[in-house]
Amino acid sequence: MTSQSVRLDGYTLSAHWSGAADDDAPLVVLLHGLLEPAMVWAPVIAKLPSYCRYVVLDMPWNGQQGGHWGMRRRPELWMDAAMKAFELQPDAFVAHSFGASTLLSYLASDAAAGLRHGATILVSPFYKRRHAEFDWDLFRRYVAHFPLFVEESVSQRSGGRTIDRDLMSRMIETGCETFGVYNWMEFWQLFSRMPSLDLQRLTQPVLLISGADDFSAPPADLRALAAALPQCSTEILPQTGHFLLDSRHATLASYIGRFLGAHFHALP
Repeated sequence: MTSQSVRLDGYTLSAHWSGAADDDAPLVVLLHGLLEPAMVWAPVIAKLPSYCRYVVLDMPWNGQQGGHWGMRRRPELWMDAAMKAFELQPDAFVAHSFGASTLLSYLASDAAAGLRHGATILVSPFYKRRHAEFDWDLFRRYVAHFPLFVEESVSQRSGGRTIDRDLMSRMIETGCETFGVYNWMEFWQLFSRMPSLDLQRLTQPVLLISGADDFSAPPADLRALAAALPQCSTEILPQTGHFLLDSRHATLASYIGRFLGAHFHALP
C-alpha cells in the first residue's frame, strides 16, 4: 500500500492506494463513514478482484481531526477537493454510511459532471425522498436512538467479544462524547439535504446494499432511494444492521466484486 497526503484549510486529506500495479487497471475510489478510519475498508478490499486499483480516501471526518471541519466546507465539497488534489479519474465508486450520502451528494453536483459514468455502490446510505419527512418527530428519534447506534458500532467492532453491561454503558457514553454535537449536526444537515438532490443526473449503474435490521438507514429508505435513481439494483442482507464492513465484510465484498465485474465486463 502507498499513501499520499495534502493539507487543506488546516485539515489533512489522504489517499491510500492498493491493488493492481497496472496504471491502466480499473480504478475504484472508496469513501468511509463518519468517525470511521479509512482502513475500515481493508478487510473488504482484501477480498475484492485483484485486477482493480483501489484508493481509499481518508477524509477530515475520520474521527482524528475534531468536529469543526464542516465550518470550512460541506462534505461533498471536501470530496471534490480530494478528487482534485489526488487527480482521480475513477471507473467506480464505493462508499459507506455518511460517506455514501456524501458521495450521492457529490455525484449529483455540477462538480462531478464528468464522473457519472462509473459504477457506484452505496452501502447503508442515509436517505429520505421528501422534505416533509424531516419533522420534529424524526429529529427527536435520531437523537434518542444515537446511543443505540453507538452501541451497535461498539458491538460489531468488538470481534465477537462479550462486553460487560457497565463497561458497555461507559463505552457508549464515551462514544457519544467523542462523536460530539458538531459531527452529529454535519450528519443531520447532509441527511436533510437528500430530498434536494437531482438524482436523475446519476445515469450510471448503482448498487445499494443495506442490512434488514438497520434502524438508522432502514430498508424502506433504501427502496425509496432505488426508486429515485434511473438505473439501480438493491441487496438487503437479512439479520444485519448498519455496520456491514465489520459484521458482513466477506458477503459485502462478494456483492461488490460481482457488481464491479459485471460493469467492467460490459465496458467497450
